[in-house]
Amino acid sequence: MGEESQALFEVMTPLGCTVRTTVEYWPLIETKHPKLDGRVQEIVHILTSPDQICQSRQDTAVYLFYRADQSRLLCAVVKRLDGEGFLITAYPCDRIKEGESMAHIKVIHDPVGETLTVYWDDPQREETCEEVGHGIILIKDVQGEVIGFERLYFKSKEPSQELDVVLQTAPL
Repeated sequence: MGEESQALFEVMTPLGCTVRTTVEYWPLIETKHPKLDGRVQEIVHILTSPDQICQSRQDTAVYLFYRADQSRLLCAVVKRLDGEGFLITAYPCDRIKEGESMAHIKVIHDPVGETLTVYWDDPQREETCEEVGHGIILIKDVQGEVIGFERLYFKSKEPSQELDVVLQTAPL
């Protein structure tokens, strides 16, 4: 993928790096995996809002982005070099490949129910919830570990607009 190649997309991921692919490279992915024919927007959605991200055990510069798709999963595989990423491949799959699970934060805003829910682990691990007061509910897994919280009575200042979420990571 040369620098003169025309970008098909370039998106920011929850890992804080951009991922891109080119008009020339995408047809190769569709050829390798015909079930992805015409599904470029779904791959963009996986990269921007994955259900889970894993780091490859074989190559620490490779990340696998997963998202549920009907009865299967879709996986987008990205290589990250010098803070930038590029799509290596994408494919449908039945399970998440073994790898190091990455920290992933999922934020759900329900303007009708006036709730804000934040998970830092897989929401499917939810076992029980505990209201701790003032409309704050802790979401716990089977071991009693907190995996998220829900804030009741949450109203955004501009209800007609989407909630703007800013992710900021403190320097190490």
